[in-house]
Amino acid sequence: MVSDKPLDYDAEIDKLKASMLTKLRARESVNPNGWYSSSIESLIDRLYEEVHELAAAAHDCDGIRYEPDEVMKEAGDVANFAMMIHNIAQHEKERDNDTD
Repeated sequence: MVSDKPLDYDAEIDKLKASMLTKLRARESVNPNGWYSSSIESLIDRLYEEVHELAAAAHDCDGIRYEPDEVMKEAGDVANFAMMIHNIAQHEKERDNDTD
């Protein structure tokens, strides 16, 4: 257990959101179209890659404790790809609803 205090979901989401936005803005200069030009399948493949990187970052190696900053970085990457997948699915649903 990390803390005995009640979890402040809003504060935790705000921290993750700030981390996610920093990463997305950094990537924006490389790919101005963002994830909209990606398929859900390719984003899911990337999500799997990021989950493996997160697991590796969080794993104690030879008795050496993991680096919290690296775990947070990889967790932010996982969250970003999950958000991208959610966003594309949401746009597809809205587009389908508009055609009904």
